[in-house]
Amino acid sequence: MAFVRLSLMTPKRGRAQEVERLLTELLTFQSQQDGYLAGYLLKPDPHQGNGRIGRVAVWRSEADANRVAALERDLALQSAIKLEVDEATHEEHSFEAVAFAPKG
Repeated sequence: MAFVRLSLMTPKRGRAQEVERLLTELLTFQSQQDGYLAGYLLKPDPHQGNGRIGRVAVWRSEADANRVAALERDLALQSAIKLEVDEATHEEHSFEAVAFAPKG
């Protein structure tokens, strides 16, 4: 069963580009690690106007996700992201995931 990490946050005023850069760097790093299956940068929905941004990372297992999360580079990027976002809006969620392939 796959394992998913979802992060949502609102950048501090004027820091949206930096947060997007850091999330892109984090996903790029993670995509090079064993056990990584897929990832997405979540850009703000222009219809909501709240500026929320985030990421989704899909892993082969929780163990793979935890192993990579403990690596120095991952920890450094996560710390840098936390400095650039409104702390009250920063959410981290984890899920076991069941895949549904497209039909047809």
